[in-house]
Amino acid sequence: MTTKKTARDKRREERRKRNKRNGYIAIAGILMVVVGVVGLVVWQIVRNNSLNGGLPPIPNGPGEKLADRGHLHIPQGRAAFAGSYNSVPPTSGPHWPSVLPCGIYDTPIPNEQQVHNLEHGFVVVQYKSSDPALVGQLRSIGESIPGYPNYLLMAPYPTMDSAIAITAWQRLLRMDSLDEQALRSFITTYKGIPHEQGMPTGC
Repeated sequence: MTTKKTARDKRREERRKRNKRNGYIAIAGILMVVVGVVGLVVWQIVRNNSLNGGLPPIPNGPGEKLADRGHLHIPQGRAAFAGSYNSVPPTSGPHWPSVLPCGIYDTPIPNEQQVHNLEHGFVVVQYKSSDPALVGQLRSIGESIPGYPNYLLMAPYPTMDSAIAITAWQRLLRMDSLDEQALRSFITTYKGIPHEQGMPTGC
């Protein structure tokens, strides 16, 4: 009888030890997951700061705020793959390595070109209409912005839905008709704000 009780006690002790050991393993596993998640969050923060060079955040100014589609450079002249951009015109995403000189253009600027200018702190004013009166108004406003032509591009964009679209990095303001005050506010709020390290000044 004493022998059976001792064997039973041993089995109970073994189960207790096994359960205790399994408990330690489970706790260690949870801690590893927590440490991994925290490490991933810290890595993402450090990585983003590294990519952005510790640059200041974009002001909460006028226009729609859009998600950042990245800073990928693609070969000059190559079209970005379908789905690269989340707006028309685009406000971030894949772009060519060259930067277009500041100023007013009479022909459309490729998406892949203008996005790089946005990354350098440019504001791009684009219009669908070929109405000379509207184009003249836009040119006049652009030329009157302090520091013109620094950080400003203007060009037609015949395939967009809105009559006028003004873009900066991750910002888009659409207009069905010209609102001069809103246009000026958008330009002065966002132009010249860097979005990458080592950005050259102006044009």
